[in-house]
Amino acid sequence: MALQRYIIIFFLLISTIHASYSYKKIIVASFPTQESADKALAEIENRLYENDTVLTLQSEHHFDVISRVSGRYFIVTIEPFKDRAVLQQVLDEVRHIKKDAFVNRFVSETDLFANVSEPRDVVVSEPVIAVPVVLSEDIQKKEEKLEAVEPATVLQPEATPTPKAVSTTTVEHAQDPEKEQATILPSTKTSQCSQSEHSILYAGGLAVALLLIYMYFYVRRRMVKLREENAELKRLMRHKDEVFAKSIHELRTPIHGIIGMTHLLKESGVSELYTTPIEKISKASDRMLQLINDFLDFSKLGAKKIELEHIEFDLNDVLESLSDNIGIEANKKGIDFLYQVDSSLPKKYIGDPLRISQILLNLISNAIKFTLKGGVYLTIKEIKRDDALITLEFEVEDSGIGLTQEQIESAFTLFSQTESSTSRVYGGTGLGLAISKELVELMGGSIHCKKARKGEGACFVFTIKLQMYDPNEQRIYRLPSKSMMFKRALIIDTNEQSIEFLTLKLEYFHYNVVTLPSLSEVTKKETHFDLLFLDEMYFDERSVGYLNSIKASYAVKIILVETLYNKMKNSKIPFEFDYKIIKPFSQQRIVDMVVELYSDIKTDTEEPVVEVTLKEQLLQLPPATILLAEDNEINQKVILGLLKKVPIEVIIANNGEEAVSKAREHRNIALIFMDLSMPIMDGFEATKQIKQMSQYEEIPIVALSANVMSQELEKILSVGMEEYLPKPFEMDAFYKLLLRYLS
Repeated sequence: MALQRYIIIFFLLISTIHASYSYKKIIVASFPTQESADKALAEIENRLYENDTVLTLQSEHHFDVISRVSGRYFIVTIEPFKDRAVLQQVLDEVRHIKKDAFVNRFVSETDLFANVSEPRDVVVSEPVIAVPVVLSEDIQKKEEKLEAVEPATVLQPEATPTPKAVSTTTVEHAQDPEKEQATILPSTKTSQCSQSEHSILYAGGLAVALLLIYMYFYVRRRMVKLREENAELKRLMRHKDEVFAKSIHELRTPIHGIIGMTHLLKESGVSELYTTPIEKISKASDRMLQLINDFLDFSKLGAKKIELEHIEFDLNDVLESLSDNIGIEANKKGIDFLYQVDSSLPKKYIGDPLRISQILLNLISNAIKFTLKGGVYLTIKEIKRDDALITLEFEVEDSGIGLTQEQIESAFTLFSQTESSTSRVYGGTGLGLAISKELVELMGGSIHCKKARKGEGACFVFTIKLQMYDPNEQRIYRLPSKSMMFKRALIIDTNEQSIEFLTLKLEYFHYNVVTLPSLSEVTKKETHFDLLFLDEMYFDERSVGYLNSIKASYAVKIILVETLYNKMKNSKIPFEFDYKIIKPFSQQRIVDMVVELYSDIKTDTEEPVVEVTLKEQLLQLPPATILLAEDNEINQKVILGLLKKVPIEVIIANNGEEAVSKAREHRNIALIFMDLSMPIMDGFEATKQIKQMSQYEEIPIVALSANVMSQELEKILSVGMEEYLPKPFEMDAFYKLLLRYLS
């Protein structure tokens, strides 16, 4: 509505201002003397005012017949006219008297006097009624012919004196009096246009001033309103972020129950009939947790609250865990997922393994998602070393649907996918690459699309900086005996990338590697081999005969290179391999395989220490009591199930108030697990009250929560909790924490 008022006022203002320049006048005729002009003026007045119509119009519209000077001539005009209809009626009557009368723009006395300059010699052109354009140099000739003009047109002058009261100026076109700059002679009737025009201009100026004042106060009110709306919008955005983060955290709680119960089912020793469904539940819950974490990271990115860990980790462990998570997805689609790490790279680093795994998971999952045949390949190599700091390059290449240049440019944008239909066909939120980019940059690196063509796959590369755990480490992978080196290996496979990666791993130990496309070709080779690697693609019931023949004829150890997805299917074929290795595998897996195959060889090192699992270590602990404050029944059962057969008594409290009461009743509690979000009394208040009891000043309290925001962690430490275990937690992390506090 305000805008409409502005528009109306603006147009009224324009119309008002325009009105002062829109008046017209009728030029009746021009005369050489004032006497002849006055005579003609009287004649015209008498003739016009005899007409009742003209007289009525004159009384209503206030026009007059006026005589004024124009150069050396005197013109008779009727002015002013604003209404076109009135102008036309009067003009029709005038042309009955003077047929050459015409219309021109009205110029007020103010305008005329404003244009008066110093007096000059006057150059006069022929009468206005003649209308033709005449150059000034011909004027003298025209003046000589004035006497010949008919009396009806121009009254003959007796003389052509210039009135003393008049100042004149030079003109270019004598036939157009309005283009001349002149002054007004004293006319028979005084013009009243000047006063009218001043009134209009005054009204226009007043309207502008009022409009400006109105706009000032309106803009001021609008700015106040906008500031209030902006503050409200910020409040709503903060509230939205809080609700979003809280919802994500609440989703983590039931996921924790699913993951925990699945783990308990795996440990229960169920029959093979239920193993596959349990495995699928486990994988699906892991994937759901990954999506929840993506959204949580998205909320952190918006608030700039992502923090990196700096802990020791083994790169092989990261890659093997990654393979377990996504390798089966690639195998389901019938494509390969393989990785190759430069053998000169260290195994251990200081950094954030979870974030590195997250970046790789996003890139490789995308590659698998958009690849229908071929494979996805990861290569890791060194770019630069600077003392203990190393820059690693990760390259993920696939043979999928590829990308266009436009899609590459938007690939790292939040919620961006290659096409609007992509999310429907392949799924996904469009957050993965954008989050990966932020994480890579936090680690001092960069990420880009190295190459991509529509229909020909894509290659994404990123670099990160890490601290080496042992910068002086030389040879990374060692076999326990030199006799395990310098072997002859035969690979039965046709996948070039798979052959290349396995060959590089074997050549690290100085193995001589040969490849063949099928088992039938083995008997044609005169060279004997120590190891035979058979890809699962060439293993079926028909190949069993060849394998038995080879094993009987040669002293060769036969290894099946298989995928986790086909492991059960392969086990049903009746042939006993010397070793089975699941791909993709690391250099360390090759070391473990060779050591196991040649375990009868006396090693050059000490006997390896038998590794005891974390659960077995817990079984060796002395009896202890812990307090679990948790309101979720499923989470209670998960923790009780994890501690089954372990000499640890668990006291359950369903809320904070009950936890405080149980702490007072039992004096032998050695460790407390405290959920932060509980009814009646939350974990923070319960911790404060428990810490006020003298017997619990030194007893560790571990926070349990799905909220992993940094401000939550600060609050946890401020109330006296020693540690934080995020839900859903890893079982090994839970076991390690128990061992640390109860040993």
